[in-house]
Amino acid sequence: MTNNPSTATVTATISVTPASTATIQCPQVNGTLYTDSWGGKRFRRVCGIDYSGEGEAVDIGNVKVGSLDAYIDACASTADCTGAGWGIIDGDTGPLHTCWMKTNLTKHHEARPDWGFAVLLANNGTTVGEN
Repeated sequence: MTNNPSTATVTATISVTPASTATIQCPQVNGTLYTDSWGGKRFRRVCGIDYSGEGEAVDIGNVKVGSLDAYIDACASTADCTGAGWGIIDGDTGPLHTCWMKTNLTKHHEARPDWGFAVLLANNGTTVGEN
């Protein structure tokens, strides 16, 4: 057998954090502010709450995204969106999770600590649309 210097075998071990856990930032970002990518709208990120179901909010659409910031940007670019929820739900696989965009936020309920919700802020810092 001859030794051919132009041929090499490389063995590498790659450690990958599953995308479904790498992108979840709650509860660490709870209470922080985020300005959308276009710089026009400010949101407060809250963890462990959700606005969903009868009498809490109105769903206006959903989109698959890979991070908390991406779901806030999706809401910011959607007409009438005043809040959005995002996180891993039962059956989720892969790097993308559903962002649930809402309007007419009226009341919230407790959710898992890793569930993120963003509420649009008015120019004076109050939540838009919540009674």
